[in-house]
Amino acid sequence: VYSKLNKKQKNVINVLTLKKSFDSASIFYNQYKGKCSSWKLKKEDIETIMRNSTPIDGIKFHDVFDVLPCFYEGQILWHSDTLAHYQLNAGSFAILYFKDTAIYVGYKKTDYYKNFVIGPNLEND
Repeated sequence: VYSKLNKKQKNVINVLTLKKSFDSASIFYNQYKGKCSSWKLKKEDIETIMRNSTPIDGIKFHDVFDVLPCFYEGQILWHSDTLAHYQLNAGSFAILYFKDTAIYVGYKKTDYYKNFVIGPNLEND
């Protein structure tokens, strides 16, 4: 699925649905409750974030990104022909769930503060 992604080809992503959710069972819920409540994204924001995110492996995920107790989730249409479920975390990463695989992508641009509660720890990248 991600073979359609390369540096010469722009990701074609259409957000079909979005819903903001909270993980109230998270040990970080109380710490981030206020910031998560004020975190707001539109479909267009999520499409831009996804287009500008890059695949990350398990080591990068662990070392560079924090999992916050708030996220947006829904359905996307990938390259006009592949339906996927996404979960975009306020910690600057997303998980794309396709029929037979899941892909983690991270947003590593310095303007992360426009769209996320916290950004990646790029010192560990």
